[in-house]
Amino acid sequence: MTTDTMRQTFESWAQDYYHGTQSVIAKYAWQAATAVERERCAKVCEELEDALSQHRDTLGADIARHLANEIRSGE
Repeated sequence: MTTDTMRQTFESWAQDYYHGTQSVIAKYAWQAATAVERERCAKVCEELEDALSQHRDTLGADIARHLANEIRSGE
């Protein structure tokens, strides 16, 4: 299931749940949930960066840091 499909499914559920009157809430709820998940993933990359740094793998640590930044940017 793609991200767009998941978002559409969530928004459809939220509109049904809120009887169509709170579609803006569905949009913000999806955005908040996505932001939380991105941050969780970015933190995993930072943990990997730390572990690689301890093993003096500077290239791997740089890549992990780059991935964390890309995840946070939402790109």
